[in-house]
Amino acid sequence: MIVLCLGMQGSASTFTFNVVRDLLAAGGGSVAGFEATGLAAVEAALRGCPDSVVVRAHTLSASLLALVAAAGGRFVVTTRDPRDCVASLRCRLGGDAACWAMDVARSLAAVGTVLQRPGIRPFAFEEGFAADPDIGPRLAAALGLSLDPQHARRVAAGWSPGKVGEVLAALARQRKPDGAGFRSDPATGFNEAHLGDGRVGKWAEVLPPAEAAAIDRCFGGLGPIRHGLRPGDTLRFGEALFSPAARHDDDADARPGPFGVPLLRLCYLAAGRWRLSLRGTVPAAPGPRWLSLFVGGERVLAHPVAAAAAAAPVEAGCVLDHRLHEDMIEVWLEDAAGRRPDPHRPAALELAAERL
Repeated sequence: MIVLCLGMQGSASTFTFNVVRDLLAAGGGSVAGFEATGLAAVEAALRGCPDSVVVRAHTLSASLLALVAAAGGRFVVTTRDPRDCVASLRCRLGGDAACWAMDVARSLAAVGTVLQRPGIRPFAFEEGFAADPDIGPRLAAALGLSLDPQHARRVAAGWSPGKVGEVLAALARQRKPDGAGFRSDPATGFNEAHLGDGRVGKWAEVLPPAEAAAIDRCFGGLGPIRHGLRPGDTLRFGEALFSPAARHDDDADARPGPFGVPLLRLCYLAAGRWRLSLRGTVPAAPGPRWLSLFVGGERVLAHPVAAAAAAAPVEAGCVLDHRLHEDMIEVWLEDAAGRRPDPHRPAALELAAERL
């Protein structure tokens, strides 16, 4: 059996991965468990002929998704309000909201794609599933295992916050390798900054006001993620979070791409049909330019922008039948030279994506 434990950041996905792995081991047979996003690690594990493979991931390649589906594997999905995901990462690992918004959007794209598959019932962080005394039997049922419920409860209890705290305390006593960020345990996937406070709705309290407003603008147009992405759900990718300047990405202009100025990069959407709308302003320029939208490196929209002595308003859009959730979406101002504009300027560019 192949089991994909796919979870948004801060959604108790590592807890779930460890419980799933131990439940499979309790049912008999050998189990290989590890973190991966693509096929290489899975292929290497399968060469060892384990009875079960458990993959932990926040995002995944289309090829890995296809493999798990074709093999009749199981999907165990954990969700959380993406605004709280960003807040959790920022509080535990540092940085600012722009450092983490892309990672959460990319994970949401994977989760939203997988939840379109029939029969998957995600475990929502907001419902406190990790503290549910019956989470062991619930996960065993999701895996199709015939385990004694009491046994399954004992397995899950082995990963209580107190037990995880012991793992983290042992990590803290280890020597930190030179250049390493956080000590981590490759067997369990936990790192020394793993445990947060678990509060629901914390983003509005712990993020600085400007970051909270930007994160709410990006993800606040979504319904509960546990229901999947539904028609009308809207993501808004603004320059304050998704421009190379906001992400302090000094190498963005050197990467392969059109000649011009990158305004939005590293935006991700779940597979499906979306209405895309670009609104805002672009910098002044003496000559005409093109505002271009790329998906997976392919131009899907080119909107002419006239020469202007001041910031020029733009409005353009299209409908996108999005096939691959890992295809990056980006917006460039083509045939334009010069420095990237201030991502926090009034009426900065925004890409709205509405689920159809």
